[in-house]
Amino acid sequence: MQAQRCAQHAAAFHVYDQIGHILSPRESPVIPVVFHIVYQDSAENIPDQRIYSQMEILNRIFDLYDPRENKRIPEVFRNLGATPGIRFCLASRAPDGSFTTGILRVRTDRSDMGCRREFQRRSIMSANLGGSDIWDPSRYLNVFVGARDGCPKAESIFPWDADSETDGIMIDPEFVGVNPFNHPFHLGYTLVHEAGHYLGLLHPHNSLQTGGCDQDDGIDDTPPQDRNYFGCPTHPEFSCGQEAMFMNFMNLVDDDCMQLFTRGQADYMLRTLAEKRPGLMACGKIAGETQRLIIIQPSILEDQWILFPFNGGIWSGKMSLIDLKGRILTTESFTKVSQVVFPRNPLTLAPGLYLIRYESGDFRFSEKVLAY
Repeated sequence: MQAQRCAQHAAAFHVYDQIGHILSPRESPVIPVVFHIVYQDSAENIPDQRIYSQMEILNRIFDLYDPRENKRIPEVFRNLGATPGIRFCLASRAPDGSFTTGILRVRTDRSDMGCRREFQRRSIMSANLGGSDIWDPSRYLNVFVGARDGCPKAESIFPWDADSETDGIMIDPEFVGVNPFNHPFHLGYTLVHEAGHYLGLLHPHNSLQTGGCDQDDGIDDTPPQDRNYFGCPTHPEFSCGQEAMFMNFMNLVDDDCMQLFTRGQADYMLRTLAEKRPGLMACGKIAGETQRLIIIQPSILEDQWILFPFNGGIWSGKMSLIDLKGRILTTESFTKVSQVVFPRNPLTLAPGLYLIRYESGDFRFSEKVLAY
């Protein structure tokens, strides 16, 4: 019997708020993420590479992938697809302002930590209950990774249920990132699905019972469903008198079958973020830092990165490479440039995480990079 993949509890009867503000494309938000790995044995203590692969998947689906170009999506739905325009980054600053990798590891002597509840609290979100203390959920997306043997393999706290002690996403370690041993949930799309819940989306079949078309997800361009879909159905499937969008990321199909968010879903996630989770608007923002204007990508050469402006044109500023102990390894200034390589002369770096900091007048931002 296949394990239940996602828990959607009291959301079934939630009435969608009328939220007026929507972000413009130039205000694309970047959500800082902290992973709390709460493990009892080495199998649950997943490696950093799985976290990095999960971050790549989130950013590809939410910011780069255009479902309108995907021929696997039936033509009737293809033009409804949309890219939400949301990015995710591993947090580079802890709540106290210190540098962080965005990955915390806590060993516990308690089993099934992802399912435990004690004293009306979720144990995995409390160090006193054997878990890891939640970081300020108004500033970070907290992802709690822990064994979930006695409950659905993943669960998200909806914006209308969240508070300072209970928020974020909970997921079994086997379902994080690319994991070929967890087929058919091997592509990291479980967290994509849960991020949708975290930003207010419901399952297209938004009822606790099969049958009936009177309750859906409240999104205009997702067809109503009289049941949830599992596995990987063959199009067309029919539900509520019309073709079913079973390949939507908010359905419960296998990873290979998940293909799109719609424009209505993308707009609603942006509205939810602006209205319900407004503190998640800049990656690792602290006093004096603002959103990024420079894109940083790995170069084909080791220990160098390609820098280019977010919206084209030219830019000026100072770039610094910093290790996670806060030591500045090199600083270079650039004047009226477009695409450049940094550092100009590569350093010999130990494999691991580093920060690249951009400064121009009072404007600055930092982004985490990986040296191989």
